[in-house]
Amino acid sequence: MTETVWSSTRRSAGVTCAAALAILGSASALFVWGSLFLNVLNQPSNAQGKHLYELYPFTLFLIFSVPLFLIASGIRTGIGLFQLKPWARRAALLWAGVALCFCLYMIAFRPFETFFIPEHFVSELDSFKQLLAIS
Repeated sequence: MTETVWSSTRRSAGVTCAAALAILGSASALFVWGSLFLNVLNQPSNAQGKHLYELYPFTLFLIFSVPLFLIASGIRTGIGLFQLKPWARRAALLWAGVALCFCLYMIAFRPFETFFIPEHFVSELDSFKQLLAIS
């Protein structure tokens, strides 16, 4: 009796590792995102008595809702990979494809953020951007 990959009930070590990585990576991103969110909410008001979320409500809504959606989809994809769902396999391949395109873009069009260039060629701000991009 032949069994295809899509109908198999046994999970390979690679799929288990990918699922665990998706869940752990999303959980750690949720921790970082949550601390950033709480930090912004706890910022003191400016001279006019307005908080940052009152000055830029739409921008902050996007900054905080898009990562939350991506984190939730990463956790759900990891759970789906543990359950051997076909949609989760396609979602994991989509994540990998998007990451590949982003990395290729960074290498091709943003070499200062990708490769180390000695200090006398770039400013401190560019070096900081480089550090963030590498992180």
